[in-house]
Amino acid sequence: MFFEKETYHFLVLHFPIALFITGYFFNLIYIFSNDIKYFQFINWMVGMGIIWGFIAILTGVLIDWEVIFELHGILMVLCIFYFCILYYLFNKKIENKLFLFLHTIGILLLIYGTHQGVILCGLHF
Repeated sequence: MFFEKETYHFLVLHFPIALFITGYFFNLIYIFSNDIKYFQFINWMVGMGIIWGFIAILTGVLIDWEVIFELHGILMVLCIFYFCILYYLFNKKIENKLFLFLHTIGILLLIYGTHQGVILCGLHF
């Protein structure tokens, strides 16, 4: 039995959100501890968030192609590409506090974009 195509997007979209935000919290821990295991964990969280983000975009486009041209779609595509750049910079070992600042901007963009998705679904309160 197959679900409605919207179901796949709703199942997938939570992964990049959780991965990026978890990576952010471990980034805060890394700033204070400077332990290499947190560096590796952040690397995995952001990297996996990017992969799942592209899958979420793909499932969103499969639901409705035109949504990619609405505010939610534009913000989410921008957010994933932003995190791609952030991932590259992180692996080039940019300064920790600068990375935390850029990561904060990415998380705010992510939250605002997901809020626009909730509005698009008519679930906003």
